[in-house]
Amino acid sequence: MLSVLFSVLISKNHQLQTSIFKKLKSTYLKTYSNFYMQDLLQIKSGFGFSRLIVYQKAKAFYLNIKSIINNLDLSRIYRDQLIRAALSIPLNIAESSGRSSPKDRRRFLVMARGSLFECIALIDVLLSEKQITLELAERIISESNEISKILFVMAENLKEKADNEQN
Repeated sequence: MLSVLFSVLISKNHQLQTSIFKKLKSTYLKTYSNFYMQDLLQIKSGFGFSRLIVYQKAKAFYLNIKSIINNLDLSRIYRDQLIRAALSIPLNIAESSGRSSPKDRRRFLVMARGSLFECIALIDVLLSEKQITLELAERIISESNEISKILFVMAENLKEKADNEQN
């Protein structure tokens, strides 16, 4: 970043300076607004789901999938289904936190995990059809494994809690 700024300062090309400063400003604003929005959700609201690591990872997974899809030439069917499935993960996690009983909370975590599995099945199909690379598929699967494990443990803990409440 500093080398870019230094090259701008010593550059005699005004158009280059203007272009680079606009890019830096845009990057700064995007980064700042992302942090601001996270702070807004986490500090100024009573929405506890935004503090959950699994929610943050699921949201990042969705944004990653969306970014990947925007850079690929996929049919509308694949694009829409993958976006819906990926978005469903953080939404179900959020909805889970709004439920009062462990059984209801567990049900939404299981749905979130099911949506994650749907994403992986779509990635597998896209890989089989050679619409994505093996490297990209492995990267997505690696990211999803961690989310899946967390959701599984959370759901199992809620199952035990629900079972204990019934006894």
